[in-house]
Amino acid sequence: MKQHLSNNYHRYILFGLFLLLVWFVKYYYPYPVITWDTDYYVHHARTGDVGIRPAGYSAFLSWVHGYSSSPNTVVWLQFIAYFLSLLSLLEVFRIVFSIHKLLYIIIGFLMLAEPTGLYFANTIYSDLPFATLTFFYLATLLHYVSERKILYLLLHALALYCCLEIRFISLIYPLFSVFVLLFATRSFVMKALGILLLLYTFKYSYNRNVNMNDKAFGVPIHSCFSGWTQANNVMYALPRINTAPKYIKDPELRELHHRFMTYTDTVSNPIIAINTEHLWNPNGPLFPLAQIANDSLWTVMNPVPRFMEMFVVAPKLEKYGLYIQREYPYEFLMGYLLPNARTMLMPHIGEMGDYYLHTYLSDASKMYYNVQEGDIQCRKDVFRETINPVYEKWYPRRLVLFAIALVGVVYLLRRKSLNTKERVMLLIPIVFVAMFYALMIYSSWCIYRYILPVLPVMTIITIMIFVLAITKRKGQGLTAS
Repeated sequence: MKQHLSNNYHRYILFGLFLLLVWFVKYYYPYPVITWDTDYYVHHARTGDVGIRPAGYSAFLSWVHGYSSSPNTVVWLQFIAYFLSLLSLLEVFRIVFSIHKLLYIIIGFLMLAEPTGLYFANTIYSDLPFATLTFFYLATLLHYVSERKILYLLLHALALYCCLEIRFISLIYPLFSVFVLLFATRSFVMKALGILLLLYTFKYSYNRNVNMNDKAFGVPIHSCFSGWTQANNVMYALPRINTAPKYIKDPELRELHHRFMTYTDTVSNPIIAINTEHLWNPNGPLFPLAQIANDSLWTVMNPVPRFMEMFVVAPKLEKYGLYIQREYPYEFLMGYLLPNARTMLMPHIGEMGDYYLHTYLSDASKMYYNVQEGDIQCRKDVFRETINPVYEKWYPRRLVLFAIALVGVVYLLRRKSLNTKERVMLLIPIVFVAMFYALMIYSSWCIYRYILPVLPVMTIITIMIFVLAITKRKGQGLTAS
C-alpha cells in the first residue's frame, strides 16, 4: 500500500485538486448551464430526428437519459471524462520526459483549471465532449507513435470516430493522423495498417452521415453547414468585388451573385464584425433562400421536415462560396481571412457570458429532464462577473508565451538537446495546434468554446518547452524522486 501511494500520490493530489475545481463550479452553478443550442441537442436526443449537427452528442444525451433523467448526471460524466482525457495526455509527457511529480501536478492543475473547460463541463452542450474526445484522440496518437502498440492505434481510431460524430471541424483529423503516421512511424507495415484503419474509420463515418441526410432530406451531402458557412464567410469579401453578375457564365452562380451584390449595395447597416450573423439573420442575404426553398417544398410535401430547406440550399451556397474564393482570393483574404485572424487574438467570450439570461428550453425538453423553473438558478455568476474579465486579459498573453515557446523549440532543435522521441512528442501537438487555428481562421469566427480543444494542449506544450530549455541548458533532466 505504501509503495502504491509513493508511486501514485501525484495522481491522487491532482485528482483532489480537480475535485476542488468541480466543487467551485458546482457551488456557484448547482444546476447545469442551459444555453442557446441546448434545446436543439435535447430535442434530437428525445426524438432521434436527423438535424443540421452531428448526432453524436444527442445520442450521448439519449444514452444517459436511459439511466437517469437528471441533467446533472450528464455534466458529472462530462467532468469525469474531461479529467481522464487530460490525464491521458499528461501521462504521455510523463512517460517520454520523465516529469518530476511536482511539475506533473502543476501542469495537470493548470490544464484542468482551464476556465472554458470547467464552464462547459457544466453545460449541456457538445463543446466539452468534443474537446475531451480530441484530448483522447491526441493522447492515443502520441502513445501509439511512442510505444507502437496496436491497442493505442485501435483506441485512436475509436477516438477519431467519436470526434467525427460530434463536430464537423474534426473532418481534418484523419488527414492529420495520416500525416503523423507517414512521418513518425518507420515500419511500412505499421504505416499501411494505421492509414488503412483511419481512412476506413473516416469513410464509414462520412458515408453514414451522407446516407442519413439523403434518407431524411433527399440531399446526399455530409453536412449542410459547409455550404452555409462558406456563403456566410464570402459575404465579407463582396464589398471588395466589382464584377457585375452578367459576366458570370454559370446561371446559378450568376443569380446568387446578383442577389448577394444587390443586398451588399442596398443594406443600410452592413455587418462588419466577423461572425455568423449572415447565417441566422432573417433580414440577411442567405435566410430568404431558405424561406424560398421552404415555400417550394410545401407545394410537394406536408409537413416539410425540419431543416430540409437548409439542406436543399446548401449545395449551391457551397458552390458559390468556393467560386468566390477561387476567383477572388485577394478579396477573400482581405475581406474575411485577415479580419477573422484578428478574432483569434481576441476571441469572443460567447456563451460564457450569458448564464441563464433567458429560458432556452422548450416545454418538451423541460419535461424530458423534469426541469422546474425554480431549478434554473446560480448562487453567483462568478464567470461573467469575475473570471471572464481576467481570462480575456490573460488569453493574448498566453499566445505570446506560446510564441516564445516556439522559439524555444527551435533553440532546442538547433542545439540537438532532444532525442528523437522527445522531438516527436513536442512537434506533433505543436503542428496540431497550428492546424486547428488555421482551420478556424478559414472556417469560422473565434469564440473560446471553439478553441477549447487546443487550449490545454498549448498549456502543456508551453510549460514543457520552457522547462526543457532551462534544464537542458544546465545539463539537467526533469526527473526527481
